[in-house]
Amino acid sequence: MSLEQPLKSRDVPPPEGIYYRRSPRPARYQNVFMGKVFEPPRDLLVENQTNRVRVDVAGEKGKGIFAKEAIAANGVVFCAHGTRYTMDERGDSCFDPDSGGAVACPTDSSPNAICVLSHTSASGQVFHDWLNPDPDNPLRYLNHSCNPNVGRVGSYMFKSLRDISAGEELTADYSTLEANPRWSLECKCKSPQCRKKIGSVQTLTLEQAKDLWGSMPKFVQKIYLRSLEGKELSEMQAIDVGKMREEMFANPL
Repeated sequence: MSLEQPLKSRDVPPPEGIYYRRSPRPARYQNVFMGKVFEPPRDLLVENQTNRVRVDVAGEKGKGIFAKEAIAANGVVFCAHGTRYTMDERGDSCFDPDSGGAVACPTDSSPNAICVLSHTSASGQVFHDWLNPDPDNPLRYLNHSCNPNVGRVGSYMFKSLRDISAGEELTADYSTLEANPRWSLECKCKSPQCRKKIGSVQTLTLEQAKDLWGSMPKFVQKIYLRSLEGKELSEMQAIDVGKMREEMFANPL
């Protein structure tokens, strides 16, 4: 999803000790997850299609990605690749994750940027790493739905949440991909579960988060639980949060 304007870099010294070593390989090959490296047939759009999805018109949403053939539940659909950058938790400042230098934060010209990591500096300040997908990555055209059929495992891998029919549009719930508290979007999914307006994962109600918990990577679950700190919860809600926390600790990814 695109990040709302204006989010521009400020004259802030970069945080220390949170960056990765620059790899000599192209950026798209750096996004390795569970031994699954970048696979061009699956992850690279050529003439608007991969071996599993195609880009096509998706009504008033513009373009979307559609299954070329049936995809079984829990099947890998694609892995994301693109340009990574680091943003502070409030979305005020952005940094290059390799050099640590300040950069301009992406705006609406950078669609479908997703949060791929959350980490804390030695001083206790929280930062999020983001991935701005390359134009030839299916993530660029992945639309939102409040009743999604695709979810994320770890930072970069997208899997089917259920059996998907050939020709069906693939969608994810953007709130499980977004950690910028300033971001919001008017929803046009028209599903029975439509929330009308969506925001970052921190804006989900407890019931909504429970329904989506299994499609969130562990670091996103942590971001959500951290957003509940200091809030008053009923006894039943506290029990639910305890169960969600247990599931998070059991989640290896």
